[in-house]
Amino acid sequence: VYKRQEQNPDFPADDPNVNQKWCGAGPLQPLIPDEPFGHDFPECCAAHDRDYGTCQVKRDPRTAFDDAFAECLHSKCSAREGLDQIVCTVLASVYATAVRIVGGSFYCASQERSCRCQN
Repeated sequence: VYKRQEQNPDFPADDPNVNQKWCGAGPLQPLIPDEPFGHDFPECCAAHDRDYGTCQVKRDPRTAFDDAFAECLHSKCSAREGLDQIVCTVLASVYATAVRIVGGSFYCASQERSCRCQN
């Protein structure tokens, strides 16, 4: 019997308009600032959370989501100058690397919560 997955209406993808903390997940969330040293990352974190929380038809688009997250973070740094740009770029790299290293379990949990099988 063929089963397809669709977004579970009880767990919609995160709404970017909701005022909430975006960066970090699980027990790490209180430790991960949305705006480290004044660098504006919540928009990137919110988009990444939406990607992780949207039921996927493809087998594992996680790498593409993590790549888009890294690109978004680094784009936030491009308008900065001098030492501020260097600090921003280092922080963006740390955030992107952290997601690649520890994001797998959070992605799987989000997919399990967000998807439901249909006949």
